Amino acid sequence: MGCVLLVTAEGIGRGDDDLGRRLMPTFLTKAPAGLGELTAVALMNGGVLLAAEGAPALQALGALEERGVEVVACGTCVDALGVRERVRVGRIGSMDEVLALLGRATKVVTL
Repeated sequence: MGCVLLVTAEGIGRGDDDLGRRLMPTFLTKAPAGLGELTAVALMNGGVLLAAEGAPALQALGALEERGVEVVACGTCVDALGVRERVRVGRIGSMDEVLALLGRATKVVTL
């Protein structure tokens, strides 16, 4: 398996949260070219909000999925944040599934 992107927040980096949220869609759009063979995106904690209806990065995640990139949102996380019914891209998975993705990856990039 190629590269897995582990996304744990709505934005990139620390400091200006609005800037981080604005950067995320562009990062996701450019990730396949920059990271090589991107095979999966695992969304955990606040990262699951990226797959929810109305999220600025929703279109970028959908485009990745259309390219064959597996998008998995942590089930515990979507329930804790109350967004299970609003998830619009990818699938809701378990911690075991996320760990399996990470374990098979040749490279993991964490945001």
